[in-house]
Amino acid sequence: MSSTAVAPVPAARRVPPCARRAVPRPGPILLSLLVAMPLSLAMSWGSVVAVWTTGDFVNTDDAMRAVQIRDWMAGQPWFDLAAHRFGLPPGVFSHWSRVVDVPVAALIRLFGLALAPEMAERAARIAYPLALQAALVAAVGYAARVLAGAAAVVPAGLLVVLGGIGCMQFEPGRIHHHSPQIVLLTLMAGTALDALDPARARRAALTAALVALSLAIGLENLPFVAVVLAVPALAWAVAGAPQRRALLWFAGGLAVSVPAVFAATVAPSRYGLSFVDALSLMHVAGLVGGAAVLALAARLTPHLRTARARWAVLAGAGAALGGTVVLLFPEALHGPFYGMDPLLRPFWLDEVQEVRPLLRLAREVPGTVTILMAPMAIGGLFAILACARTHGLARARWAALVALLLVGFAGSVWAIRVASSLQPLALLGGAWAVGRAWTDAHRDGRVAALWRPAVRAALCSSVAWALLPWPAAAIVGGERGPSCLAASALAPLAALPPGTVFAPIDSGPFILAHTGLSVLAGPYHRDNAGNRAVIEGFLAEPEAARALVRATGARYLAVCGEQTGLESAAAQAGLAASLRDGRVPAWLEPLRLGPTPFRVYAVH
Repeated sequence: MSSTAVAPVPAARRVPPCARRAVPRPGPILLSLLVAMPLSLAMSWGSVVAVWTTGDFVNTDDAMRAVQIRDWMAGQPWFDLAAHRFGLPPGVFSHWSRVVDVPVAALIRLFGLALAPEMAERAARIAYPLALQAALVAAVGYAARVLAGAAAVVPAGLLVVLGGIGCMQFEPGRIHHHSPQIVLLTLMAGTALDALDPARARRAALTAALVALSLAIGLENLPFVAVVLAVPALAWAVAGAPQRRALLWFAGGLAVSVPAVFAATVAPSRYGLSFVDALSLMHVAGLVGGAAVLALAARLTPHLRTARARWAVLAGAGAALGGTVVLLFPEALHGPFYGMDPLLRPFWLDEVQEVRPLLRLAREVPGTVTILMAPMAIGGLFAILACARTHGLARARWAALVALLLVGFAGSVWAIRVASSLQPLALLGGAWAVGRAWTDAHRDGRVAALWRPAVRAALCSSVAWALLPWPAAAIVGGERGPSCLAASALAPLAALPPGTVFAPIDSGPFILAHTGLSVLAGPYHRDNAGNRAVIEGFLAEPEAARALVRATGARYLAVCGEQTGLESAAAQAGLAASLRDGRVPAWLEPLRLGPTPFRVYAVH
């Protein structure tokens, strides 16, 4: 009988376990950032260069946000959210908050250590949306890991970058309030789904804090937030005791965070006021009351042994709370544009592209709508498929996500801007599908097996859909134009002596941002008086318009090309039509300025 001796490994060649991991592999979320963000930066490089070299603003909200931040940094009080150069005196009190102002102002201060003030602001306007996009990649990666495991994390990050969001709400130069709300919604969805695991119940308190912070920024995502608020309550009604701790953490988080952000962002003098377009007493009362109801329900869990009993308590308490809120705050039944002057809808709001219904845009620009919505629809179908193929906790999580998607698709039918919040959530279904196909291809080991994840990724990518041969009329034009709203177009106006400009609604924020002049009108529903005055003035016969314009105290009147903002047929006989046709009334004196597409007149 013989034996084979095994030679010992020489001591010098032995590698201790700790040394074998001296160079750790990056976690899936970090890997997602390393893959997705360079791609995002490459895709948006043109916007980076444009903002840095021209100082142009992408959107009216970005220009108006810059004005608000500058005023605050120049000494305007924290709680004073009035734009004092906007509208009729003493200005228009904004429905925005300071939450977004803080990080942008901090970046301006940071870059100001090495750059001139103007360039520091441009650098901040580039860095801020890119940082938020990185946060979105991380947030969607976290949600994907909760739903589908590590294999879905990198696909989720790539799909977000390729899904159109980076070309819209997170484009360099954008400092508006929608992008942080999208990040917070994605993150709160992830934490809410994570907290459905009883072992991770504390995540529910983080969900509540994210809800409060999102509402402090704005109420645009309120329908999504309503679903997130319902998730722990419904999970408790179905499962009972295993979800009790999560419900308590969620209730406690709401009770602490909602009053805290309210006190931090709302002036004490406005604590007793209620609004449908901003966080106010009405919302605080409803959310804190809801927290009390949820906490009481959680405490009663030992006595509510059946799902029927829990559903009855939840339904009864919810109905009582909802009825009380409506009784105390009847304005809660109205939409966000409650109180807006009816004249503003046909001549302004109905023409704002982001609030147009999905079906209207599908008729006008079917290519653009397909490029944006097809990946989301396919991602939603994958999410439904994932829900059908999973069980237990995983199915509950997918079911909650599907509920969020249904609300998002319904909201998009009402107003297309809801789609920007829906997109990261819908693409989680695509990330699940791509991750599963990639895992299968990796097991197969053949290069040919990669076609399945590649096809699924393409179906969930707006970039891939955009490569189809769309007719020009089916796509929204992407050119920025000579643009009447470019910094170079407005620079000559900055040389004018101070005064108020009677100008079209969409021009207002850009005039404020690029000059020291005041304006009467801007695309904001709270500016009823200023917007109505401008619309009436442009609609009136030239001689009748004189009295209307002078009554506003305007020193100047400005229009740019044919962009009077009143392209409707009703404007054909008014001042807007006269100016468009070159018929200038005697009470308007043309002013000679530098090269600009604007025609500016002194009002006499």
